[in-house]
Amino acid sequence: MKFVVDRIEGNYAVCENLETREMIDISVEYLPENVNTGMCLKFENGILVQDCIEEEERRKRIEEKRKRLWNIED
Repeated sequence: MKFVVDRIEGNYAVCENLETREMIDISVEYLPENVNTGMCLKFENGILVQDCIEEEERRKRIEEKRKRLWNIED
């Protein structure tokens, strides 16, 4: 499963499951210390870790959409 952190509320991160689009609350004690909004997470060896590859892919898709929306050329 993969998640993206939507927001932090107190001791919980509200995360979107990228497969089901379901929003769930995950206690920050189970997340990497540097957890922040927009961070992508995946299970690795039974624990949630940052997924840098997914984050970069999401950034690229968002940038491409932004360019199309605003008709920006490289």
